[in-house]
Amino acid sequence: MIVADTTTDPLWSDYRGLAAEHGLRACWSTPIRADDGELVGTLAVYYAEPREPPAEDRRVVDLLGRTAGVAIGRARDAEIRARRLDELQSSLLPRALPDVPGIRAAVSFHPEERGSEVGGDFYDLFSLSGDAWGFVVGDVCGHGAEAAAVTALTRHTTRAIARLEHRPSRVLSIVNDELRESDHDRFCTALYGRFEPIADGIQLTLACGGHPAPLVRHADGRVELVRTRGPLLGVFDDAEFPETSIDLGPGDTLLLYTDGLVERNPRVPGDAGLRALLASLAAVDAGELMAAFERSAFGSPPDPLPDDAAVLAIQVLSPARSDPEAARDPRRGPARHRSVSPSGGWPG
Repeated sequence: MIVADTTTDPLWSDYRGLAAEHGLRACWSTPIRADDGELVGTLAVYYAEPREPPAEDRRVVDLLGRTAGVAIGRARDAEIRARRLDELQSSLLPRALPDVPGIRAAVSFHPEERGSEVGGDFYDLFSLSGDAWGFVVGDVCGHGAEAAAVTALTRHTTRAIARLEHRPSRVLSIVNDELRESDHDRFCTALYGRFEPIADGIQLTLACGGHPAPLVRHADGRVELVRTRGPLLGVFDDAEFPETSIDLGPGDTLLLYTDGLVERNPRVPGDAGLRALLASLAAVDAGELMAAFERSAFGSPPDPLPDDAAVLAIQVLSPARSDPEAARDPRRGPARHRSVSPSGGWPG
């Protein structure tokens, strides 16, 4: 659209006073279109004197408009991909942690800032037969669509098999077979366990598939490494996954995590740094403990990470807090970060 003189062109009849106030006497405008042809804006060039654009100027304006269209279109597409990535990442994880009698659980998930790829870290907490509960934390090798598919396969297979098999070692053995028989050339690490109530707390039974060993922070502040071992999932045929059993009492907290928490994270220098950090926290309640842990481990707001990091905490409540009011405590809710650029802070 070419307006050589805003004082005479009828297209500017309603704006002549405004144009005169700002000294605008000529205007050339062109549509800005994305690669798919969608109109995403207009580019206007104004002049202080009446004039017609020469052919060279028209070519420059056209070039600027087409360049802007490409840039705006790509930015729009990047926003769409980021939104879909976030939706896909969220679909691989439980929407919320369930209420577990006598237990308070909290979780943190920080995806790596990697652009348009989904990660492979996952976690879950679910009910089993009787009073038992199952939980799993895992990490699939790599990123992208195939890693997402293996993440979904591993998490949902674990949940399904856990309802049929009592022993964690058998659960991981069957998951291992499923991964080996799938069309995906991926392996993963996972730590699966089940717990059930005992006289004064819970009894845990764990099986490890090449995953970092969990930690227990006792009610008195001591931090203990739960030694587990086992091969990667999806690599070896007829793999065996030894079990480890421990009892937790009121105030004890089990902390499970993926390796993104301690690898290349300057705030948590390795396993020893993680144990020292957990021991240094003064908070007692699981929600408060995890809030303080996240501030120390990730920063506030969280720093960008070179890898995904998932952290799951399971704390045994004292008998006085294992009541309906404790279950309705608003601090019970899970705290998660799923956006590509997390803003930090733990709800509740």
